[in-house]
Amino acid sequence: MSSLIYIRKNPFNLMMALALIGSVIIFFVLSLAFFSRLYAPDWQSFKLPMYFWLSTVVMVISSGALWQATNQFKLENYERYKNWLAVTLILGIIFLAMQAAGAYEMWAGGIKWQHISGAFLFLLGGLHAAHILGGLIWMIVIYFQAIRKRTYVDNFIQSLNPLTSIRLKLLGWYWHFVDFLWIYLFLVFLLSNAF
Repeated sequence: MSSLIYIRKNPFNLMMALALIGSVIIFFVLSLAFFSRLYAPDWQSFKLPMYFWLSTVVMVISSGALWQATNQFKLENYERYKNWLAVTLILGIIFLAMQAAGAYEMWAGGIKWQHISGAFLFLLGGLHAAHILGGLIWMIVIYFQAIRKRTYVDNFIQSLNPLTSIRLKLLGWYWHFVDFLWIYLFLVFLLSNAF
């Protein structure tokens, strides 16, 4: 109940919650369709490349880095906040690069979008990559706003602006969401090979 009151207090929280719920519905329906086609005659089984395994670890670490950045911001350790934000940004870019390398490896291994399994794999992975890219753009904006403030006083004044806290909080919600979303998709892909 308290989380509903918290969401109602700020229209940005409500908009983010609705956007995340919409994304959950889209990915859930697509993954159900994915599983419904497992026994289709044109289904081509696939092995997940090592890049997908490694990128999962990178994504989890990036989520932890953003959590650390948010904590440093609350503690008014602004230099550490900026550093952890930069780490999160770099890890997000590495994640996307590993996803692209994994998709290319699968493509080179014969998993094409013309096959139903490849179409689902590339559709789900591509939608997730688009979500990550959106989060990275948002993070770049926040990062450049943060590094423009050089002194502690400038950073402190910026931290008093409610929009700064809201942007960072919503970025955290979003980034942790896409982290959990990737773990969900990764498990869907793993389970599809178990059947």
